Amino acid sequence: MNPRARASLFYLFYFAAGGALIPYLNLYYQQVGMSTPQIGVLAALPTVTALVAGPFWGGAADALHLHRRLLPFLAFGVLLPVSGMMWAQGSSSWPCW
Repeated sequence: MNPRARASLFYLFYFAAGGALIPYLNLYYQQVGMSTPQIGVLAALPTVTALVAGPFWGGAADALHLHRRLLPFLAFGVLLPVSGMMWAQGSSSWPCW
């Protein structure tokens, strides 16, 4: 399979998964007992993070000429916070989703 077809399939599945998850995520937060302000903060957090982190890491990669090394480092750097979220204690049993 050529790289363009692989990339197209990746984006298809990525956005299909997001489209299936995001509309129901706030309902899940409500079901586990979060308040409306807490849900609002959690819903806004990814957008605010992308607004700040994208230009910061893009500028750092440009300034340091580390494009090929920085992207895998950041991609694997997400694993630690996500694994921490899996072990977070909540009102439901493990895993917390």
